[in-house]
Amino acid sequence: VPRLLAAGLLHKLDDETVMLPRQVGQLLRGEQPDPVTFSAPTTEASTALPMTDVDAAGAGAAIDLMHEVDVILRTLSETPISELRSGGLGVREMKRLAKLSGVKERRLGLILEIAYAAGLIANGVPDPEPDTGTPPWWAPTSGADRYTDSSTAARWQVLAGTWFDLPARPSLIGERGPDAKPYVALSHSLYSSAAPLDRRLLLEVLDELPPGTVVSADHVSKLMV
Repeated sequence: VPRLLAAGLLHKLDDETVMLPRQVGQLLRGEQPDPVTFSAPTTEASTALPMTDVDAAGAGAAIDLMHEVDVILRTLSETPISELRSGGLGVREMKRLAKLSGVKERRLGLILEIAYAAGLIANGVPDPEPDTGTPPWWAPTSGADRYTDSSTAARWQVLAGTWFDLPARPSLIGERGPDAKPYVALSHSLYSSAAPLDRRLLLEVLDELPPGTVVSADHVSKLMV
């Protein structure tokens, strides 16, 4: 014990008690030790793209998202999907909807969460009632009709504003929680009051970078800490 104390691997609390420092315990468990001091990360040297290219890519991404939302609304209108007894859409239902719509599952989760938060889809009993599956079903709402009839700018405002304030983390869909059960789309398990704050922080960090700066997701994550 005296040798461990002298080496800084133990801390003395009193004449009869020693304590294992947190960082030492983390190393023994094979974990990355917490930092002893904190310093603000610096922006990594990176390339910069012309703003015309950045604007074109952003516009293309917005158009793609609106198109995918339209596809999901049309697909759910033609083929409503049954909800799980515990709420949300199960793995099989997600795979079925992805196959029907042609939207990849990981992207599908984000679109469903935005559409639900925007009031474009809901769970209930559509009219007419579907011939397959059991109630309740996920299907478009009357608000979806007003959304579809709106201008491109108005539809984008709805989707972008909804995403910004979305109290959920769609990226968790398909992952397993502490109870070893998978997170499913349109379920309460995705709820997070901190998610909108993280998005605001993300946009603030990106806004502080020079226009057109290219940075990796890992580095942006460090800048947000």
